[in-house]
Amino acid sequence: MDQRTKQAPRFHNGQRIRTMGVHVVAGPDALPHGLAPATIVLAVKPQSMDQVVPAYAGPAATALTISIAAGKSIAYYEKLLGESRAIVRVMPNTPAAVGRVMSVCVANARSEEHTSEL
Repeated sequence: MDQRTKQAPRFHNGQRIRTMGVHVVAGPDALPHGLAPATIVLAVKPQSMDQVVPAYAGPAATALTISIAAGKSIAYYEKLLGESRAIVRVMPNTPAAVGRVMSVCVANARSEEHTSEL
């Protein structure tokens, strides 16, 4: 089983992403027994982060955690997930509607071994 995990309760193209080796689950309680994800992607609205993030403090403590949420600092995630967690924030800009978009990625110091693979 592939070790990549993505939280996506309403992921519209779930079949396609599964063919890429990504295991899609609704949350940490839905992780198959024995699955140890190498990466967790948190792609929820910033106002939902306070309810979502704490659930990931225990599962996959060594996983790289990637967040796509505006207004949440790396310190915010370190407080909720632990300071030893590798964390990357991805901040996309808004002009996706015109087909020209870019994202800025910022990683904490613990992410070095993970991000060299990205």
